[in-house]
Amino acid sequence: MKIRNKLESDKIIIESGINYIPFINVFNVDEAIKAAHNIPEPIGFRAKKSFGGNVIGNMTRKQALSYIRTQKDFSFPYSVYQDNRAIGDFLIYQGEIQLHKDGTMCGIYCNVPGIINRYAVLHSEAIHFGMYYNSPYPQKEVNWGWRPVRLIVDYLCKYNIIGPVVEFSYFTTPLGIKNEPIVIWEIRNY
Repeated sequence: MKIRNKLESDKIIIESGINYIPFINVFNVDEAIKAAHNIPEPIGFRAKKSFGGNVIGNMTRKQALSYIRTQKDFSFPYSVYQDNRAIGDFLIYQGEIQLHKDGTMCGIYCNVPGIINRYAVLHSEAIHFGMYYNSPYPQKEVNWGWRPVRLIVDYLCKYNIIGPVVEFSYFTTPLGIKNEPIVIWEIRNY
């Protein structure tokens, strides 16, 4: 499975039937304004041209509409979504994991609340396991039965998501379009 950008990641997430927080991909200012009226606050924006693009969030509807009209940091396409900081009180942990066809895995997870995933995986309290991105951090031996990892592994195996890196969050309460405690934010190759 080759995933070249966030739009392709979104398509795979939707088509695979896994759980995600609703978002609206927009391709022009008029679509962005309409989307900002239909997404619950706080509102966030994510660039979709490539992985690691801009993420701006935690905005009121008024701030989001003003930002859209004056935005210079984003180029289309991008998504409008409910910022995950709105559901941060329910967060148990978040991270990234990659399951390999040979049964091995690697990843990072962190339970520090109030930060987006891209910062959580860099946090000093994040737990790194396997040889993930040739991480300079100490690696922890993790086995398949380790509960935080086991839940995500079982979930990804259920949907046959083997090979790409998967960005996820696990919550105390069911959320997302399928009303499940596991939310998948992104699937990518690298």
